[in-house]
Amino acid sequence: MPFAFLLAALAEVPDPRRAQGQRYSMSHLLLFSVLAVLTGATSYKKIIAFIALQRERLNTVFGACFRRAPAVNTLRHLFLALGRDDLEAAFRRHARDLSAGDTASMSRTVAFASGADKWADPEHCPWTIGWNPSYRTEAQIYAKHMQQTAPGAKLAILYQNDDFGKDYLAGVHDALGPRFDQVMVKAVSYEVTDPTVNSQIVSLQASGADALFTAATPKFAVQTIKRVAELGWHPTPHYLSVNAASVGAVMIPTGAENGKGLISAIFIKDQTDPQWANDAGMQEWQAFMRQWMPEGDIKDTFATYGYGTALLLKRVLEQCGDDLSRENIMHQAANLNDLEIPVLLPGIKVNTSPSNFHPIRHMQLARWTGTAWKLFGQVLEGA
Repeated sequence: MPFAFLLAALAEVPDPRRAQGQRYSMSHLLLFSVLAVLTGATSYKKIIAFIALQRERLNTVFGACFRRAPAVNTLRHLFLALGRDDLEAAFRRHARDLSAGDTASMSRTVAFASGADKWADPEHCPWTIGWNPSYRTEAQIYAKHMQQTAPGAKLAILYQNDDFGKDYLAGVHDALGPRFDQVMVKAVSYEVTDPTVNSQIVSLQASGADALFTAATPKFAVQTIKRVAELGWHPTPHYLSVNAASVGAVMIPTGAENGKGLISAIFIKDQTDPQWANDAGMQEWQAFMRQWMPEGDIKDTFATYGYGTALLLKRVLEQCGDDLSRENIMHQAANLNDLEIPVLLPGIKVNTSPSNFHPIRHMQLARWTGTAWKLFGQVLEGA
């Protein structure tokens, strides 16, 4: 499993603690902290609560020997003493191993909670499969929508100079086909180490583009939206990658009015949206939370996301019957037909095949009103 490889990478981080009196493996503490954060923990106290709740399971899966959860101060002192560069180096090594796509060295049959299109490649990554729509699929949907609603628009795109950003660029190319060079007047990249993207935005505006696609992470999305507003530029449509569509992290910090009219794409129901208050699927999810995870945050998007992926895994295992070999698990994962998951938007179903490792290929567009994302139009499929 990928987390086992991350555990190995974390074991290489120098331990700043004195050898005498150590009760907890540092690599396990770090890994369990990562897992806690992925489930929504936002403080040392919440990380410890996660470890306490899941201690037996974590011990079994990762070979730890935690008799009880550590104290909050134990974890705090560890992180304060850790070498930041050493920890970053460990994560970078792990990321490079994943990016290399060396699935032969990984445990087989891996499901990634990632939008990277490389994991949806049956030929080169036959033992991996994703869940959410890939970045490439998302970009295809934006480009198709633009062709339908603004066929004469000249498009500019800001993208991150790595696989994440290049997936979006490739998706636009897929959808535009031979018209790509006519429609795309400017594509400018940025590095994750860049302090700002202000100069890139000025360059994109100067290209004469009247439509914009911001394929960026939250930090640079905030800068882009603000700079576009400062320049008095009004690209229409202006698409925003779903990873940067967070209300709290992006839309509010930019100044809610600055982003008014932006378009993003959604595939899962938002539990904070009143329109789903009486939805049968969301009521089913809420009942699950009350029974099995009462300590969980009912407003946490990851809880909804995790429930959806768990139901997908449940279906795969049901289809496996008594044959739980890796080969059969992967075979069943690659043979899902019109599976309805109650937390997905209406009209979005899960479909896979031996040649299609994109379980979700549909999304619905949403427009920022100044206070919230409002769905509009029909569910759209990637090219």
